[in-house]
Amino acid sequence: MNLALTGVERHIKGAFPPFQGTHRTKGHVLRFADDFIITGSSTGFLEQAVQPRVAQVLAERGLELSREKTRVTHIEEGFDFLGTRGRQDRGKL
Repeated sequence: MNLALTGVERHIKGAFPPFQGTHRTKGHVLRFADDFIITGSSTGFLEQAVQPRVAQVLAERGLELSREKTRVTHIEEGFDFLGTRGRQDRGKL
């Protein structure tokens, strides 16, 4: 799984650099073992651009995203990752 996630990470970094023209995408991958999160500039960006790319890269390796575990959320709502709660409060993570 680590090899597959290395490929996903490289693909996301290449496809969505921190800046594209004047648009800031903020496509970043954070992973640990077989778990990962991807941050982006908006939920729309993540749903429409990033998630399909991740699904494609995984499919090329015979894997797929779990529908039960995959979700796109706004940072103010927060998320759980490896037992840690992450969310933005008054501009700070």
